[in-house]
Parts: sequence; structure tokens; C-alpha cells
Amino acid sequence: MLDHRQQKVLTYIESYQAASGGVSPSFEDIAKGCQLASKGTVSRLMDHLETSGYIRRIPQRWRGIEVLKSTQPKYKVFRWDDERKELVPLK
Repeated sequence: MLDHRQQKVLTYIESYQAASGGVSPSFEDIAKGCQLASKGTVSRLMDHLETSGYIRRIPQRWRGIEVLKSTQPKYKVFRWDDERKELVPLK
């Protein structure tokens, strides 16, 4: 089971990869995006995610993070928003 910060980091990584075509965030990106104090904090959280089997860090590869266990649903349900004139995810 993940704590709140670990969950936030994993969700951020998945969202970043989805938005950037599969490119993973750097530790600095994760620290800023999750409002964490330092890259050292990110490193400790990433260590836990890796030992728990949620991610795999690919050695010798810049930003090499592979998500093994996603906590996000595979299929999101959308609805049409008349004001915005677009599909928006249901909460």
C-alpha cells in the first residue's frame, strides 16, 4: 500500500508520461510538480516505489522510469461539457 506522497509521485509520473508521449519526468520535475522539498525526497520515494514493484528504473537511461503497476484506471469515463464544448473526465 502506498502512502499519500508515494501515490502522488506515481500519479504525477503517469500523468507526465501520458502528456509527453511516454517521456518520464526528471527528479526535479517530480519535486516541483508534487511540491516536495528536494530531489533527495524524490529519490527516497522512488526507491520505495521500485522496491514495492510499482516502477522500474532503467539503468544507463536518462529519465528511464517504467510504470509497472498503474494506480490509474485504464479507461476514463468522459462526459460532454456544453459550456466548454469538449469532453471532460468524470470525477
